[in-house]
Amino acid sequence: MELTRWLGKRYGFGINSRNRDGQRFYKVSPAYATKYIWAYADESTGHEIGRLGLRELEGFKGTARFVAREGKVAADFIWNDLLLLIVSERVLRLFRDHKIKGYSLYRVAVTRDSEIISGYHGIAITGRGGPNDPKASAGGLMPGTKIKKVKGLFPTKWDGCDLFTLDDFPRAAPATERVKEIFEKNKVTNCKFRPAEEFQIGY
Repeated sequence: MELTRWLGKRYGFGINSRNRDGQRFYKVSPAYATKYIWAYADESTGHEIGRLGLRELEGFKGTARFVAREGKVAADFIWNDLLLLIVSERVLRLFRDHKIKGYSLYRVAVTRDSEIISGYHGIAITGRGGPNDPKASAGGLMPGTKIKKVKGLFPTKWDGCDLFTLDDFPRAAPATERVKEIFEKNKVTNCKFRPAEEFQIGY
């Protein structure tokens, strides 16, 4: 509770959950509805990009290959065991139409029953948020480990992009409230926006 109060005073979190610049952030997450396709990286993809952060994928020149093994509906997002952002052409049109900043593309191939599910693209996140605020990990270490407890994703050097990553969490994809509103207005499927201040590890 003390950490929550401190963050609230510094960033203005509370009823409106806004940071000191008046901006609210959300973590882009799967919807986890069982009807939507969930894919798994093939062995070569797992070796090539399994440890890359979302920002590092900007330099990936190959094709990331995934196999759909669960769910039947190919939604706007196809989530996967690596939690990479694989999006439909419709999502890219929204990015272009609304001039969303902070991403680039790489090639993906998602197959089901050996047939390609066409029209999908991998999203690399190029926006930067700097390190997470150190006060977010003021709770110490998880018992018996060297892993810090963390409450919240709070960028310290945000570059203003709509999509970005934090240095400490290269696989998390925070987004601005603007992205959330665009997606919700256009009913983008299989994607949830969870308030960044609710992100937790080890609590």
